[in-house]
Amino acid sequence: MAYRTPTTGLADAGKVWRLKTMTWPAGKGVTKLPPLGPHPSQVAAYGAYTAAFSNGDPGRYTRFYTDDVELLLGSVPPMKGKQAIADFYTAMFKRVRESLTVHAITANEQEIVSDTTSRFTAIADAPDFVVGALARGDYIEVRVIVTYALRDGLIERIAVRRAGEPVTVRAAN
Repeated sequence: MAYRTPTTGLADAGKVWRLKTMTWPAGKGVTKLPPLGPHPSQVAAYGAYTAAFSNGDPGRYTRFYTDDVELLLGSVPPMKGKQAIADFYTAMFKRVRESLTVHAITANEQEIVSDTTSRFTAIADAPDFVVGALARGDYIEVRVIVTYALRDGLIERIAVRRAGEPVTVRAAN
């Protein structure tokens, strides 16, 4: 873009007098990375995934899964497929919300390993909750290591193992 300046002595000083533009085909000259991996933008996408999960938004967090994704929690039978995982957490989130605090991650093209604290907060009584009985307002925190196996930048397997003992905090009555 070119501007005329007051030094030209013209009456239209400061106004655009020439504009050049260009276009190119979509995708030309643009690097296209898979959604997840070691690049800073892919690590940021992992942050978006954990935020969507913590907000109970399966429409967003399942976008990061392969169709045949597998979830291995150890406390319940393995789950296979986006819908099975979404159904499990949607049902759980009606009584207990899980929020993730990520302390550190390592990432490469094959996997992401996340040192995370999971906080399970009861929004309704959950005496049969698999991690521990909870009354409304109680929460349990547990440190976990989550390994996400990647295929083409999407999560194909989630394996969770405890890295500490659960700590239960009871709501003040």
